Amino acid sequence: MDWKALERELKKTQKRGRQLYEAAAARVQKWTWFTAGTGTAKVTGVFDVRAQFTGTGRPTSKKPAEYYWSCGTDENGDLCLLTYHSNEPEVPAQIHVVEMREGGALISTISGVRVIVCRFFKRGPGGELAEELKVGVTRHQRTYSHENGRLVGFVDHWWNTDGTQKIWTHSVDNAGTATRLNEVIEPGPWDAASFTKALAAHLKRGITERPAAARRETLYAISLYTSGECDFSYICLSMNTEEALVRSSDSIELRERLRWSTPDWQFHDCDPRFESLPLPGEPSKATDKAVYAAMLAALRQSRKLVGPEVVLNVVCGDMTPRFFKRGLKELNPARLARQALKFPLP
Repeated sequence: MDWKALERELKKTQKRGRQLYEAAAARVQKWTWFTAGTGTAKVTGVFDVRAQFTGTGRPTSKKPAEYYWSCGTDENGDLCLLTYHSNEPEVPAQIHVVEMREGGALISTISGVRVIVCRFFKRGPGGELAEELKVGVTRHQRTYSHENGRLVGFVDHWWNTDGTQKIWTHSVDNAGTATRLNEVIEPGPWDAASFTKALAAHLKRGITERPAAARRETLYAISLYTSGECDFSYICLSMNTEEALVRSSDSIELRERLRWSTPDWQFHDCDPRFESLPLPGEPSKATDKAVYAAMLAALRQSRKLVGPEVVLNVVCGDMTPRFFKRGLKELNPARLARQALKFPLP
């Protein structure tokens, strides 16, 4: 196992978990508490504009019984944060960030600050509940451990749809008074077509929902910023405006050097949702080629969203001029590429 890669993935999911939670918590205008003594509380109506939450118990502000839920809604009454708690140490608390979207709701389950799994729920043609983008599981095994007759932990193992590959190991250790939760997401086979589709959707959403300042001002560049010229381990969305460039320095000479210095842009790494992109677990020449092609394809599709004068590119830190020019020429009209090359390269 590549422990360094696993550590990088852990840090990415921790960051993503914090961002999801903080963004949802900032939207909460009202909290409602529900008791559910048998643990059978459930979410209903999450596809309505005003989502509702129901439980088996009654709403209460007192300390709940063994199982309880809290539901956070925003100023529109939309469900945005759902937390599950228990007084029993062997039952870990969980946070569910609910992002209401057209046609359904994306629910990201977080334990601690780790994103465990994301599921997209929507209504089917007949009004039935449908679930997409879930981890496909056909076999599940749980092993309990006891000490002096008391449950001190358990381990869950989940397999993929054909039962040949373990994709999720979930363990809870209640030794002493602390509960330690460990989640390991095992990488499944990487699919280039699914990645290309996901990247295009992320980019379209990132551009249309870009920061308010970037919408008001004159956008001059959009880049997909990645980890290097190969072995792609992350991709983030970055953009900049002429006004932001002016704010970056009083020196015209320095501003010219900063024009293509993506990490110095005001709107660098402006969409945390890009961290959920399903990049290959073990990069190779074949996957590098597919990932780069997907980045080019997504940026080409975005041209109609930003107009003919915005420079598009795939960039990275410490890149060679050749890498910068490759994406520049692939993605932009010749006139626009020539104008871009009048400025110092990063």
